[in-house]
Amino acid sequence: MKKVAVIMSTYNGRKYLSEQIESILNQKIDSDEYTLDLYIRDDGSCDETESIVTTYMTRSENIHLLQNSGTNLGVQGSFYSLMRCVEADYYFFCDQDDVWFYNKVTTFMNEFKKHCDKIPCGVYSDLSLIDTEGKALGKTMMQEQGWSYDEKRDLSLLMFNTRVTGAAFAINRAARDEVIRIDARKFSSVLMHDSIIALLTQVYDNLYFIPKTLVGYRQHENNVLGAAPQKHSQFEIGFKKNHYRHLFHDLMLVIQVLNWTNVPNTNMTMIRATQDFVKQQSFRGRVASIFKNYKCLWDKFRLRHVVFLLVFYRYANLSKIQ
Repeated sequence: MKKVAVIMSTYNGRKYLSEQIESILNQKIDSDEYTLDLYIRDDGSCDETESIVTTYMTRSENIHLLQNSGTNLGVQGSFYSLMRCVEADYYFFCDQDDVWFYNKVTTFMNEFKKHCDKIPCGVYSDLSLIDTEGKALGKTMMQEQGWSYDEKRDLSLLMFNTRVTGAAFAINRAARDEVIRIDARKFSSVLMHDSIIALLTQVYDNLYFIPKTLVGYRQHENNVLGAAPQKHSQFEIGFKKNHYRHLFHDLMLVIQVLNWTNVPNTNMTMIRATQDFVKQQSFRGRVASIFKNYKCLWDKFRLRHVVFLLVFYRYANLSKIQ
C-alpha cells in the first residue's frame, strides 16, 4: 500500500486552518490503495495555531505535528524540513488557508499512475480563487495570471518563468529524495520551494498538468504569495536582475543533484548552454555564449530578455554554487 503525505507549514494560521484541515480529512480516497496522513510543521506561530493542530490530533491518528515545530525557518526552510523528516511515497504540498476539493488527492494519484515513478515526477493543477469567506471569485489562478492551458511548458519556459503553485502541487518519492540532497541552507534562499521542485521534475520531462481546479485558493491580506500578477515597470532593472539571479541560482542547485543518465538530451543541451552563459565574466563572453548556443536555447526567449541579460547581468555571486 502506498503512503501519501500531505505536508503543511503553518504560521499564525488560526483564522482558516480548521477549514483546510477539514477539507483534507474529507478527501474521498481508495483506502485499499494508499493511506493519507497530514504532517504539520509550525514555523513559530504566536497565536492558537498549534493548539488547533493538537486538538485535531486527538480526533485523528492521521494528523501529526513535527517535533521541530516552533523554530522560524521561513516558508522554503519549513517545507524542506517537512520533506526531510517525513517518509512517504508521495508528497502533497499544502497551504494553511486554502480548501481542497474532495477529489483532489484521488485525481492527482490517478495522474501519477500514468507516469514513470522511478524518476522524479510532479503533478499540478489549476486553482479556483476564493475570497476570505470561501466564496468563489469566478476566476482561476491561471486565468488571473494570463496563462493558457494550451501553453507549452517545457524546460525552457520553466527555467525562466514560474507556473506551478505549491498549493496545487505534488511529487513522488524520487523527486523528494533528490530535493533533500540540496544543502538546507541553500534551499532556504531559493525563489520558492514549489518553483525549484517543479523545475527539477521538468528537467526529466516528468511534470504533468491537470487542467482542472482542485483547490480553493484563498485570497486575503496575509497571503505569502497571492494570485494577483506582480506588476513591475520595464525600467525596474534592480528587480529584474534579482529575479534572474534567483532563477539561475535555483537552476545551479538543481544541476548539482541531477541523475544525468535520466535527463533527456534536449534538456541536457539547454542546461549545458545555461551553465556556459553563467560562467562568463565579461560582456564579450556572454555574447559569444549566446551566439554559440542560440538555436538550442536562446531563440526560445524574447529578444528584449536576452538583451537585458547581456547588458545588465553579472554572475560572480554564483561561483560558489557551480
